[in-house]
Amino acid sequence: MEKQPVLSISLLASNRKETIRKCLDSLTGIMEKVPSELIIMDTGCDRETRGF
Repeated sequence: MEKQPVLSISLLASNRKETIRKCLDSLTGIMEKVPSELIIMDTGCDRETRGF
């Protein structure tokens, strides 16, 4: 049986690739320890940023 998320994390992404990467990297530890979901809302990213 799959665990349901107990933590929802939402992120507004607006074409700042380096900042988005730092944010995602900082979330890795907690997301490995706590059943969670990550919701990313694209608020204006270009194709390159969406693709990483």
